[in-house]
Amino acid sequence: MTSRGYDSAIGLSVQWQLFESRSISEVDLSITQERLIASLVQRLNATVGVNITYAQLLRELLPVPRDPATPLTPELTWRAATPAAAPAAAAP
Repeated sequence: MTSRGYDSAIGLSVQWQLFESRSISEVDLSITQERLIASLVQRLNATVGVNITYAQLLRELLPVPRDPATPLTPELTWRAATPAAAPAAAAP
């Protein structure tokens, strides 16, 4: 959760306690709830946007056929770095 969303959640918890003790109005509590929901919606929209961008990037990196019935045989390779030569052991 974003810092703003976290702050809203904490604020809602505190305001709920104040509401239960009749120290705060329903309007104030409702405003805090709206802010928390708005923050969560913004986070959800950002997450969806990132996921779409990531999917587009993957499509560019690993082209796949448009027809889902077409078999897919990707050829992925990985080249491991060659290990550095071990230092020679010192003579006793």
